Amino acid sequence: FKIIIMNILITGAGGFVGRNIIEYLLLNDKSENLKITGTLNSNELSSNGRLEKYNSKVNFVHCDLTLKSQIDKLFKTKFDMLIHCAAVSTGANDIINRPYLHVTDNAVMGSMIFRKSFEEKVKRVIFISCSAIYRSSDNLLKEEDQNAYEINPRYFGGGWTKVFLEKQCEFYSKLGESEFIVIRHSNMYGPNDDFNDDRSHMVAANLKRVFLADEKKPIYVWGTGKTVRDLLYIDDLSSFINLLLKAKLKHKYNIFNLGAEKGISVKDVVKTIIDVSKKNVVMKFDKAKPDIDVNIFLDCSKAKRLGWEQKYSFEEGIKKTFEWINNNSEKLQ
Repeated sequence: FKIIIMNILITGAGGFVGRNIIEYLLLNDKSENLKITGTLNSNELSSNGRLEKYNSKVNFVHCDLTLKSQIDKLFKTKFDMLIHCAAVSTGANDIINRPYLHVTDNAVMGSMIFRKSFEEKVKRVIFISCSAIYRSSDNLLKEEDQNAYEINPRYFGGGWTKVFLEKQCEFYSKLGESEFIVIRHSNMYGPNDDFNDDRSHMVAANLKRVFLADEKKPIYVWGTGKTVRDLLYIDDLSSFINLLLKAKLKHKYNIFNLGAEKGISVKDVVKTIIDVSKKNVVMKFDKAKPDIDVNIFLDCSKAKRLGWEQKYSFEEGIKKTFEWINNNSEKLQ
């Protein structure tokens, strides 16, 4: 899989995952042969944070990925690789009360992007899926375990939408020249996360609570604190993407799990954040708030055989994220 000049399309370049992947690739690829096009939605800006000094290597394009006409215009550029990160993604409150948000737009965007990639013979297509398609289990789950069990009811709509899109990747890999790779990652956190109170995931929400905490008052953590999560620092996902730029694969359709292979309770998550912050903060639990009690831990043997390894422990990842927050506190408003 050798490409002299690699043109990469990254959808959702203004989002948490897409933005971090771009930053990582630009910081770690020392050649002049990497050219990136990143799609933004209408509300996002083309330069932000560490990306500003790299803008000569990144072409940001505002694009509504639910519209075929705009996707057709986007693909007038010839791409060697596509990394599909664009998605409607929110937190526990929406998963419970407005789960439909994770269905229609995600299905439409993925369907049209994958078809266009097939038609234009993009060499390698990477789909950022997620671990929500697995059942709850106290054991490590392999990629093939998804086929044998039902998705947890909490993730029914969003989870089956991901499965639908994964099957499209498999379908197109059998029809044409493109390779399709699915990455099922565990819960991620890190710089550039969404800290909006209505959309943030568990780690980002608690990072914000601790950072803004008044030491004279307790912070209130959603749920009981007993829920356990497999958590992955965002750069550990980006390093796998970087590996996939040149990796040789035996098959045209591949699925890889990516996670920490172990869980940490919400209570211990918040305790770690408080310890890193060096604040004297007391946590209390608001059991009336949404709490998704699902245990999903991923077996990452396949990714490791390809050469990937998790670099950051949870404490190390929180330290790096808290350092970023200290320098970007305006992002928490």
